[in-house]
Amino acid sequence: MKKKRNKIAAIQNDILRYVYHEVSPSEAGEIASRIFSDPELEDEFYNLVSLKGDLDRLEAKGEPGQRSIDNILAYSRSLDSIIH
Repeated sequence: MKKKRNKIAAIQNDILRYVYHEVSPSEAGEIASRIFSDPELEDEFYNLVSLKGDLDRLEAKGEPGQRSIDNILAYSRSLDSIIH
């Protein structure tokens, strides 16, 4: 389980870049192949797509609240502890 979790953490940055269309076409194909060949990565992908949609809706409303910023930073820090 821990090995699988580390695998997800390792590719999470690539998935984020994929979600935000910040990858080259060749990278996109490779990342998509990895995502859609692993059910856990696919779940992570859809979670990030949903989170991106939430963030886009918040952005449309204006500046995020301090609580939202704190939650995002706490989540980011928790990923650092998994990766390192």
